[in-house]
Amino acid sequence: KTFFLSQTFRNGHSISMAANYVIKNNTNRAARINTSATSTPKTRLLIDSEAPGQRSVSLHIKKWMEKPGNRLKDVAVLVRAYQHAVPIEIGFLEDGI
Repeated sequence: KTFFLSQTFRNGHSISMAANYVIKNNTNRAARINTSATSTPKTRLLIDSEAPGQRSVSLHIKKWMEKPGNRLKDVAVLVRAYQHAVPIEIGFLEDGI
């Protein structure tokens, strides 16, 4: 039997909607969207593009970390391919993240 899960309890609605957009071209999946349960915490989604030599992702994270209660373990950085992560990782190292 196949069971399709239509709700996630891991993340808020903005991330669920972004994930649905990313996987919409996957033809081997259920023809329904996934939403977040009402009990999930709110999530904030920031989309940024970084070229080699830029450190915008790391600067966004450093600014976000200045607010009380924000923790680095609450941040995720997603990249399409590993090679896209390299400039971001270098920025993290240079900024002490």
